Amino acid sequence: MGKNLILLVWLTALALSAWVMLAHTRVDADLTGFLPRAPEQSQQLLLDQLRNGPASRLLLIAIEGGDEAALTQASHALAAALRQDGKLAFVQNGEIESLAAERALLLRYRYLLSPAVVPAHFSVDALHQAVQNSADLLQSPAGALLKPLVPRDPTGEVQRIAAGWAPASSATERGGVWFSGDGKRALLVAQTGASGMDALAQQQAVATVRAHFEAVRTSLPAADAGAMYLLLSGTPVFAAESRALIERDSWRLSLIAAGLVLSVLLLVYRSPRLTLLAFLPAACGLLIGVAAVSLCFGGVHGITLAFGATLIGEAVDYPNYAFLHTARNEAVGAALRRIAPTLKLAVLTTVFSSIALLLSSFSGLAQLGLLSLTGVAVAGLTTYCVLPLLAGEAVGARKAERLPFSLDLGQSMRRLVLPVLLLALAVLVWRHGSLWDDDLANLSPVPEAAKKLDQQLRGELGAPDIRYLLTISGSDTEQVLQHSEALEAKLQDLVHNGALGGYDMAAHYLPSMALQRQRQQALPDSAALQANLRTALVGSPFRDDAFQPFVHDVAEARQQALLTAADMRGSALGLKLQALLVQDGQHMTALITLAGVSDPARLRQAAGQWPGVSLIDLKDDTGRLVNAYRRQSLLLSALGLVLIAGLLVLSLGSVRTSFKVLYPVAAGTVLCVALTLLLGEKLSLFHLVALLLVVGIGLNYALFFNRHESNESGTRRNHLSLAVCSLTTFLSFGTLMSSAIPVLHAIGQTVALGSLLCLICAATLAE
Repeated sequence: MGKNLILLVWLTALALSAWVMLAHTRVDADLTGFLPRAPEQSQQLLLDQLRNGPASRLLLIAIEGGDEAALTQASHALAAALRQDGKLAFVQNGEIESLAAERALLLRYRYLLSPAVVPAHFSVDALHQAVQNSADLLQSPAGALLKPLVPRDPTGEVQRIAAGWAPASSATERGGVWFSGDGKRALLVAQTGASGMDALAQQQAVATVRAHFEAVRTSLPAADAGAMYLLLSGTPVFAAESRALIERDSWRLSLIAAGLVLSVLLLVYRSPRLTLLAFLPAACGLLIGVAAVSLCFGGVHGITLAFGATLIGEAVDYPNYAFLHTARNEAVGAALRRIAPTLKLAVLTTVFSSIALLLSSFSGLAQLGLLSLTGVAVAGLTTYCVLPLLAGEAVGARKAERLPFSLDLGQSMRRLVLPVLLLALAVLVWRHGSLWDDDLANLSPVPEAAKKLDQQLRGELGAPDIRYLLTISGSDTEQVLQHSEALEAKLQDLVHNGALGGYDMAAHYLPSMALQRQRQQALPDSAALQANLRTALVGSPFRDDAFQPFVHDVAEARQQALLTAADMRGSALGLKLQALLVQDGQHMTALITLAGVSDPARLRQAAGQWPGVSLIDLKDDTGRLVNAYRRQSLLLSALGLVLIAGLLVLSLGSVRTSFKVLYPVAAGTVLCVALTLLLGEKLSLFHLVALLLVVGIGLNYALFFNRHESNESGTRRNHLSLAVCSLTTFLSFGTLMSSAIPVLHAIGQTVALGSLLCLICAATLAE
């Protein structure tokens, strides 16, 4: 292929990749992208709840720093502003007005919704008590607010239903709004319309709450506003903060890694031109790799992008091998032809080590695999095909030619490798019972203080537990609603016995058709109701015709169409119902959210005795899911290692020579795992990712250390190239160690330590 054609193909590929990156690449911060694809329906439901479940969309809001009157005023004002804004699905703070938008539906269907509707509910005695309660209510502070409702609803169905819909919490009501038990916090709860893991939407929702709070705070008297502050928690807050952290770390780590690598190259080459040329293949690999990920996955995860920055430290090795093996006044192309067999094998082994990631069921890991594979392959091709054309005839005489120290570590060090390796294996055997960490919560960069605040606010508000969930599956909505209603008495027993703080189910908002018909049939006809009401009114302060609207509504309710999910569409109740009823093809699943789970063992035992009911423990179940996919990843990794071993045997033509290359890499990898465990860390899937990278990088070192040079100056140049490559790799992956994102920290620490240990082992065992 001619020089001009090579450059044309290269520039076209770069231009297309740049266009894809700029015009079509969406950066995603959803941490569930690093969850596996679930082959089973139950597993998929589990992952869907992590992403879109009711608990994942709840915003827990608290206002502190003022007296009771100021906090009450702020709660009223903030709730009103958020409802008017419309960006949140619903907002509750204990106000009766919070159901204003649903009042028409409540009034119309109250006799089908109320659990109190039985024939005895409309007897003379029951009506007499209801009339007396209405008289007392009108004389209370809430009387003015509820006065218009009393003639239509003397039996208090609307209030009864609203009370049943309120979360079971330890909050107290003061001034018509929720407060914490100690009275120091005004409490609110809101639900976002978007998925709890749609980090951008949650970031916007959190920003909306903060903006409205600031507006409310500044509208208060200075004495009250000065000390007042907002507390926010819940999955949406965690998603928003994680997104911001991932974006911030992606840019910060990219700049630091690039800066450190450039500094090393400038120090070695003493030429800006050579430094930029050495950086070029890595930059091309990163650009085309990100474009490939974007095309294949519809976007790029922020963690993948941050990881891509570290690819610079690995991909920059190839031009370094080329330039630093070039003798004085020698053309780069000539040096490349000399080291081509070793360089090609180094690129291929790194590509093969990425295959296990590419085949992973974790979308995030597959992205990392594709980026690594594409980036390394492109960097290798750019080094071999393009760099000689751009570098010219000679590299120049200014670059460093040798190390100030020797990499020949001698026979005494070689004898230490096997004993140290055996000690490392002993550490693995010693820690085998606690080797792996399958807790997905450890993926989150959310600090412990924020998690404790979340737990505290959930307890005060009675918000759903983010860990436990009951599911009921059936063929249609009616079946799962009837099953839910049959289960309610058993759940109440758990509440009364203290094992459970509360629960919420779709049947609270949409009773089954069968139960609605039963309640409808319990309503008396107009004549019977008039007679009972006339007797009940004797001795009361009300006129005989005061409750004619009530009689009229009962008569209408006897004939009205039953309530359906379609009637609630477009309302806050409709959104809540939609979150609690999940349609999956021909099946319907009802979700029962649980709050205040204090006795998980008792809950698990009870759920095991309820036919058709499944208890989802998000922590344990996702742990088992991750465990299964880790086993899959280990098998894929083993396949990758077999392919690499086969490639080495075919390329090197000798099992013995292949063993000399593989042994130091295996030793360095085992030492890295042992050291990680001794540092008090458990291994996660992302340590496994990092170890695959360690294998690829370590093989590069071992291949070049076992390369036979024709003279002493060639050996010095070889050792210089290895030292520079090791340093750039260590620095670029070492930057990840400073990340607050556990995934990046795990990858950075493992690759930085592992690559260094592989270099030491390869240098020690080289002949």
